[in-house]
Amino acid sequence: MNRSLLALTLLLAAIVPSKAQYVIVDGDTVKLGKQEIRAYGYDAAEIFHPRCGQEKTLGLQARQLLVSYTAAPHKFRLRYLREKKNHTRVRDKYGRYLAVYLSDGQDIASKMIASGTAVPYFGTGARKNWCTASSR
Repeated sequence: MNRSLLALTLLLAAIVPSKAQYVIVDGDTVKLGKQEIRAYGYDAAEIFHPRCGQEKTLGLQARQLLVSYTAAPHKFRLRYLREKKNHTRVRDKYGRYLAVYLSDGQDIASKMIASGTAVPYFGTGARKNWCTASSR
């Protein structure tokens, strides 16, 4: 196999995970092998450290939606964010790689936000308080 074809094959394997390789952790995180990959473009309600029962309920709904967008027959892909200078993958403050999640070629962020289980998020700012009356 020539080097160009091998490089392309390795690149595609990195961005088109098979279901056997990844696990949905919550509504905005997938685990690929040992590496967690955080969704870029939205923040889902929390499951593991919720501030109230309402947030946990929404977080569980967000995880189930992400499962449905990544399950067959959908084609789930990751588009990693890369540094402009050296093209290395961008990590968040917890060391997770950041990636746009795609289902059938479309960004999942807008679907998650429209569902009411997530809000727009690009790495900065305060977490949404899902426990206030205006959040329900």
